[in-house]
Amino acid sequence: DFQLHELTGRWLSENMPEGFKSDRFRFLARTITASEEAPTEGSDGEIRIKPNLYILVWEPSFYEELLTRDYFFLFPPEILKQHTLVFQMYSYFRSRMARRRSDCMLLSELNQKLARNIDWRRFPMDLIRELRKLGEVGDQEDTFLVNLWGYHLTISALVEKGKTTDYQVDIKCM
Repeated sequence: DFQLHELTGRWLSENMPEGFKSDRFRFLARTITASEEAPTEGSDGEIRIKPNLYILVWEPSFYEELLTRDYFFLFPPEILKQHTLVFQMYSYFRSRMARRRSDCMLLSELNQKLARNIDWRRFPMDLIRELRKLGEVGDQEDTFLVNLWGYHLTISALVEKGKTTDYQVDIKCM
């Protein structure tokens, strides 16, 4: 886990704008929580929020700079160009897989973790479509492989009575 507002990059290029050198530089326009629980105040006075999803809105100039590859940041530059659901999935795996080498999840579980506000019928359709663009076809028609920047996924359709009911996502860290 990390504090998003404490992320630091390493200066790799002298041609970057001066604003990036300042501690006061703002790289997020805003963060929006999609938590269904209200914030609580602990006995120590600390406010606790249990979000199931943060929506990050990058400052446009910062986002453009991230895409130049002149910085070393927490995220691979290519992931920033992907569909929002792919980026959320990658970010979720970064946290979930920090102490694991492999795991297995259903896509319906990921829907609950990443995007409760997206209808279940639309979520797998959008995510699978985007992951197929990044992946390669496996040995079977209903299985494909994706290298999600170090998280090697095997995605298999779970079929009942000729209809796909869910997808199984096998995750391996390499």
